[in-house]
Amino acid sequence: MICVRYAACGNTFTIVFGEVIEDKEKPKVVRSIVAEMDGVIFVEKTESSFFMDYFNRDGSRGEMCGNGARAFIKALYDRGECALGQLLVFDTYSGILYGRMLAADRAEVLMPQPEFLSMFHHEGWKGAFYSVGVPHLAFFMRTVSGVDVEGYGYYFSHLRDNSSGVSPFPVSTNVNFFSEEDEGLFVRTYERGVWRETASCGTGATACAAFYRKMTGQQSSAIRVTTKGGVLTVRFDRPHPQKEGEATYLEGTIEHYP
Repeated sequence: MICVRYAACGNTFTIVFGEVIEDKEKPKVVRSIVAEMDGVIFVEKTESSFFMDYFNRDGSRGEMCGNGARAFIKALYDRGECALGQLLVFDTYSGILYGRMLAADRAEVLMPQPEFLSMFHHEGWKGAFYSVGVPHLAFFMRTVSGVDVEGYGYYFSHLRDNSSGVSPFPVSTNVNFFSEEDEGLFVRTYERGVWRETASCGTGATACAAFYRKMTGQQSSAIRVTTKGGVLTVRFDRPHPQKEGEATYLEGTIEHYP
């Protein structure tokens, strides 16, 4: 088993190559190697490409992970499995993803198209539920600098039944708090399965960008998203490589994590 560690805009992952590990053993392996990282990704070879099997730090499987997908692409690039600029097609439990290395330290991935599910109202809080391959609740706020992300994140992640409705997700959700700034958005995310605020979240940035466009009518082709870990770009101006219709790309840096 070969383990390499990456930080994708501050979101940290251990990526595992080598031996095939049985499904039932993976949560145990995750908990034994995750240390301080946000998640663990198992790389599995398929007949045509690769499968990305993502696990949160608590040993629970996630359908996909946006920053994790970018780190996955970088890891394959570093091992010579794809060239700079080459389109990489790989599978996840959320479906087929497409991505490429834009530079030696920068990658993009075609995200699952963000799907608006419903508005959310609870005790003065107003947000929206989105699916971006994984569940998200997003709150558009005046400022997020003083928000208790850990406290409110945990609360809303586990909220099921309340006077204003029921979460559309059968399991806990990721929770995002974002505000508008001069050059785009500032996003803070509490991630389920990690159970803490992470330095950034790719699917969360995508959900917030989609909600921002819906709420403001802003049709910018690219939205700059600042996180504690750095800057991501969510793009709405690029075609899908295989079919017609809308496409949403996530772009940002990746580096080796010590």
